[in-house]
Amino acid sequence: MKTTTVLVLLTTSLAIRSQIAADGGEYGAASSRLSLGEVTRAVLENNPAIKEAESRWQAAIHRVRQANAWDDPRIAGESRVHRYVDVPPNAFMDQMLGIEQLIPLTGKNLVRGRVAEAEAFSAFEEARRTQLDVIAKARGAYFQLANAYDQLDINSKNLTSLKQIADIKRDS
Repeated sequence: MKTTTVLVLLTTSLAIRSQIAADGGEYGAASSRLSLGEVTRAVLENNPAIKEAESRWQAAIHRVRQANAWDDPRIAGESRVHRYVDVPPNAFMDQMLGIEQLIPLTGKNLVRGRVAEAEAFSAFEEARRTQLDVIAKARGAYFQLANAYDQLDINSKNLTSLKQIADIKRDS
């Protein structure tokens, strides 16, 4: 799990750096620092889990309207080509057409609509939770990366200090 987050962060940072270098704007290629705001923006724009959760939320919103609607009307037709009994032609109808529309008197469609609204709200909250989880993981990985760079800087300064101490000892 941690490796995936770090890989996502590193991929995002490389994509942002190449985009900044390609733009050549006010930051230019000289700016190699990665900011927390850039990481957050890139993660929000490019994360597939967030896009999937938002599409589920949009689908749930569209289902609300469908659940509130009446049932579809039914149309039926029938035609007889040949009669099996000898009856005058005016005695039976040879063609029949029927149209039927169910009217929900009990409020069944309103209840279905309320259920669909609750499911849409649940999908919204799930999308928001996914978004917050991804942001938290990306920011955590950003701070781990910043900490690693700071530790490397400290190690570099310690190495320089140790070299200076060794040089002073040799000279004396």
